[in-house]
Amino acid sequence: LAKVYQHMGDWTNAKNAALDVVNNGGFSLVPSTGLVNYWKGTTPRTDRVETMFEVTSDANNSVSDGTLANLYVPKPIGSYGDILATQDFYNSHSLTDVRRQLYNPSTRSGQLGIAYYITKYPIDPINYDDVKIVRYAEVLLILSEAYYNLNDPINALKYLNMVAMQRDPIFAGYTSTGPQILEDILTERGKELAWEGYRFWDFYRLQRSFVKPQAQDASNVIIQSITVTPTTLNIIFPIPKDEVLVNPNITQNNGY
Repeated sequence: LAKVYQHMGDWTNAKNAALDVVNNGGFSLVPSTGLVNYWKGTTPRTDRVETMFEVTSDANNSVSDGTLANLYVPKPIGSYGDILATQDFYNSHSLTDVRRQLYNPSTRSGQLGIAYYITKYPIDPINYDDVKIVRYAEVLLILSEAYYNLNDPINALKYLNMVAMQRDPIFAGYTSTGPQILEDILTERGKELAWEGYRFWDFYRLQRSFVKPQAQDASNVIIQSITVTPTTLNIIFPIPKDEVLVNPNITQNNGY
């Protein structure tokens, strides 16, 4: 519910929903020393440590090579290894940020430069990966953004730093003021929620442009990219034609 209100820009209700989880949910963040194993686990979490909701892919409900792990992790462990992090994004994690360990800088056949593989999702011959959909860390970051938009920078920084300082025990915490607080929240969301499918929606709901890298040279310099703006044609998918036909109140999205 907090995520829905966040996307709507209803910050009072986003704060209330997120704060209800914080005060009454009984959830906690994974310690920095346990984050890598937390992501490697293929057993559904029921201990209220970080995971709030996930989708299980097991022997009875396996989507095999359609899992996120198979898109990220290269052969022979995975299947494709098609989606890579950039060197700049990898380097945005400090050496003491445990999230840096969720990447494997390596080589890739046909790929110039270093391939920064994403190892956030496990590969298991039977279970593949239990995809985490809602995590406690995201609730804290939603709460931080809500407080920022409600002109409460103290609490905005409080909940932002709860995540940032847990992931990097050496980090002294954000101390920013004004609009920079929002930029720090977005930076932390970018690192914390990377490859979970939310970054695009952050840009979309905030109506921001972004650059999508497409290719790099042997020195890891991005040599091909596209810029996406809020008015880019086809930035959102079409509404299925059947839905438009049966409901005269629906107007098709632009460009289709």
